[in-house]
Amino acid sequence: MSQNQSTQAFLSPSNTVVSDLAKLESKESMVRSLDDIESIKTSNRRRKLWSNLVKTRTRKCILCSIISFIIILIIFIPLTLFVIAPSVAQSSIANSKLVIHNLDITDPKMDSFLLSMNATMSDTGSFDALMKESNMEMLFKDKSFGLFPMPAVYIEAGKSTALLFSARVKITDEQVYLQFSRETINRKDVSSSMKGKISVTVMTPIKASLTLNDIPFEKSMTLNGMDGLKEMEILEINLPKDLSDGIQLEVDARMKNRSPMSMIMGDTYFNVFYQGILTARMTSKDLKMKKGWNKVKMTGQLLPISKENEQIMSKFFSDSMNGIDSNLVVKGVSTDYHGKQIPWLNKTINNLSLSSLAPGMKNFNPISGMEIIEMSIEFVKNDPTLMRVMTKIKTSYLLPPTYKFSTNLKYIDQKMNMITKDGIPYASLKLQSESCNDQGHSVVASLVGDMRINVPNKRYFDEFLENQMKEKSVDFRFTGLSTVHMNTKIGNMIVKDVPLSDTKQMDGMDISNQNPLIGEMIMTKGTAEKLFIDTTVKMTNPASVTVSGIGDVNFNLFFNYSNVQVQMGRIKIVNFNMAKGMNQLKVVTELWAGKEDDFQFQPAKKQFFSNFALGLKSDVVLKGYNESSTVFAVKNALSKIEMPSFVPGQIMEITKKSYSFVCLSRARLYASFDLANPFDVPLRLNEIINMEISSPKVKFLNVKIQNQLIRNVFIYPRQVA
Repeated sequence: MSQNQSTQAFLSPSNTVVSDLAKLESKESMVRSLDDIESIKTSNRRRKLWSNLVKTRTRKCILCSIISFIIILIIFIPLTLFVIAPSVAQSSIANSKLVIHNLDITDPKMDSFLLSMNATMSDTGSFDALMKESNMEMLFKDKSFGLFPMPAVYIEAGKSTALLFSARVKITDEQVYLQFSRETINRKDVSSSMKGKISVTVMTPIKASLTLNDIPFEKSMTLNGMDGLKEMEILEINLPKDLSDGIQLEVDARMKNRSPMSMIMGDTYFNVFYQGILTARMTSKDLKMKKGWNKVKMTGQLLPISKENEQIMSKFFSDSMNGIDSNLVVKGVSTDYHGKQIPWLNKTINNLSLSSLAPGMKNFNPISGMEIIEMSIEFVKNDPTLMRVMTKIKTSYLLPPTYKFSTNLKYIDQKMNMITKDGIPYASLKLQSESCNDQGHSVVASLVGDMRINVPNKRYFDEFLENQMKEKSVDFRFTGLSTVHMNTKIGNMIVKDVPLSDTKQMDGMDISNQNPLIGEMIMTKGTAEKLFIDTTVKMTNPASVTVSGIGDVNFNLFFNYSNVQVQMGRIKIVNFNMAKGMNQLKVVTELWAGKEDDFQFQPAKKQFFSNFALGLKSDVVLKGYNESSTVFAVKNALSKIEMPSFVPGQIMEITKKSYSFVCLSRARLYASFDLANPFDVPLRLNEIINMEISSPKVKFLNVKIQNQLIRNVFIYPRQVA
């Protein structure tokens, strides 16, 4: 045996010892097992005892519950059936809400009408129910006015229920109904109610039905009223033709019904008032007033008006022409439903009183054209800014396209301002017609009145008058108002303040481009400084404007000499009046002697008089100046006038009464002859400077006479020297 084996054998226990130890442990384990068994037995006994105890209590609880449930059923079922259910049903009906969507009144009879209702009932409670058919009263302010049968309605718990039915309402109190209809038509809101007793079958929680009879049913309703149909709009007014007793009237309108209540009214008749005066009667065929906008067509006639009311009706037409809306009141009169007069429906129509605006003609100008046929202007001496005016005009006018009735214009009054192109007024006119001839959409009228200068803006008047005298045409701009007196089938109308605004081309006098024709000149007197000549001037006025009242007008007389205008004197046109066409005016001319040392004037003077004596015309210019006229209105205009003309010569004829010739040497010729003075004053020939002789029978021409051969010979008027 090795050493390791010996050691292991020494350390390992022997088999006997191990066996004893195992026995000992086995006994101890058995003892512990017996104790555990006893403990388990004890625990099991306890569990059994508790289990028995629990089973006993459960049985008791179940029994108690069953007994309690039976007791509850015995109490609750009668309570539900006879107390709770009726109370809940009554409460549900009382607390339910009824919303009216539409109420349509149709098929009116003598004492009833057909009512169609579209409504919703909500908050109806926790039970399904069937409301059986029942009779209902309709009330206004707690007074009954109608009865109707309400059909059966099934109501689902917790849901809104639609009520759609039609029923005939019997009117039980006409006066109360009329109060209700008046409030409905004229107010924004109207309250009414319906009440009755109903039978309700309720579905209970135990799925049993329960019928409850004579449950009070009452519902108050607040509806939108028609608010007087204030949202009525007149879209168009037509006056298509004359009638024997008025003017046919057609009106297109629309009305907004705010109320859920609608009515069928039949053929409805209306009276139309303007400022309290009955002006028209109209009919609307088969009128239906539904919820929302309703198109309405009415036909009828404008009525003849009394003389005292002509002014009121004239204002209506004046406002209409000028684009101003007019307030009309339309009142219901009666209705004809399928050929029957229904008293309560007629009284309902009587409650209608509608206000609406008749639209004016916007942006409409009835004056389509105006022609000035002639005009005369007379300046007033004692009022420097005033002129009397007479004029004849042709005015084309149009009625609105929808107005086709006949008119006969009798008078026209006009108030106008003459304006610049920038709208600045410089003169005003007030004209009244003396006569008026209506030719159908045009009228020829003769008017008289006054023209007044707007002094602060007189320079514009001066420009207009200057251009009117000088130019071939001139712009006549005006704006203003016209008043028209006309006769129609309904009476005499005065349409006021019809707008006028236009620019017309007027013919001017064209003075600057015409040569006044100077007639025979008669010398009246002479001094060392001046020679006075009377003559006439013919001037043509191509314009349709006549001017008078200016008085005497002065012009400076210039002679065109060697391309220079030299003033030779001055002319005065006596009582300067210019009618249309040819005018012959009296003229006084003064010719100046001038100063001897005026080296420009004297040569021009000699040339001017030489032309005059030899029968040659002299080109002259007549020019206005500051003192041309004393009339305030025309002074500035005349000062700027220039008129080209010519002065004709006056030939000094040598008569053939006697001739004597003596031939001398050096071709000298001595002759005697007669010399005629064409003027009305004596002439003194200071000297004959030269003379030219021509004759077809003599072969000599241009024989000059020696200077200073004849001196200081007087030739008397219309005599021969």
